[in-house]
Amino acid sequence: MRCIIETITEFTYLENILMGLSDALKKKLGIHNLVLRKFPLASATDISAWEQRNGVQMPQDLHAFYSSSDGFNFEWTHTYDGDADNTVNGSIKINSLHDMVPIFGFQTSMEPGVRLNTERYEMKLSIESRLFILDTIPQRGHVVLVYLYPIYVPTIWLLTADMALYFLANDVATYLRMAISHLGISNWQFIYTPNGVPQWTENVIRQLAPHLLPLNKSIERVNREREIDKSDNCAEIPVNRLDPNLFESCPRISTVPIPILLPNARESEKCSPRKKALCKPLDQVCKPRTRMSCVKKSPK
Repeated sequence: MRCIIETITEFTYLENILMGLSDALKKKLGIHNLVLRKFPLASATDISAWEQRNGVQMPQDLHAFYSSSDGFNFEWTHTYDGDADNTVNGSIKINSLHDMVPIFGFQTSMEPGVRLNTERYEMKLSIESRLFILDTIPQRGHVVLVYLYPIYVPTIWLLTADMALYFLANDVATYLRMAISHLGISNWQFIYTPNGVPQWTENVIRQLAPHLLPLNKSIERVNREREIDKSDNCAEIPVNRLDPNLFESCPRISTVPIPILLPNARESEKCSPRKKALCKPLDQVCKPRTRMSCVKKSPK
């Protein structure tokens, strides 16, 4: 009997995150110059220094991600209509710790929290809120990690050039899965905004990913459609999923941006009842709780 031991290199790890996207893109007409950049891992000291410098605690899944790779960058180029002048770039990127810098100058509210406004979630920031740049969309905005309060688990939002926030994902694993499903096409995040994507981005989507049409979507509408699909009696179709074990943890994946306390938050730093009420979404999404009742036995 022979035993074969396969060694998983750092580059293999990065390719696994893409779930075969690079191979799929190679089969697309006009795609070339695919580049997957390799990053060293961030040490526990580096992560701790970032947390102390910014006054927040990194959630477990993001901590595991940076412990495996200090950033992520996959890029490709697409030439359409056979014209070298009609060339666009696509990418999937997570900034390194050094480049995950805070953003200032955002508008704050006396009643901060996450609320469902018609078809989109609206976040009102507090004076204590923290925003950090995960990726930059040139001339259009940033993908940001948002701490509503420093002791809350952060969520991922799109911050546009006019400082408006649009919800994208609850954690880095979900965001990467969304980026992969959109092939990393430039400006794909703007599909989930009222103004949508620029025309040239729509042209690329029509050529490379027509399954994403129509483009006027919201995260909340997508979630509702997904629930409807689950209720159908059709057989389930297997879909690609980003294995959370790649980050050596199980990320919290939910469809609603619910602010919750970080697990290691000190009791003295917990929100007051008033602050908790302000942070709760208006749709009152609650997790079921188990209640224990005491039954008094009658004497024999």
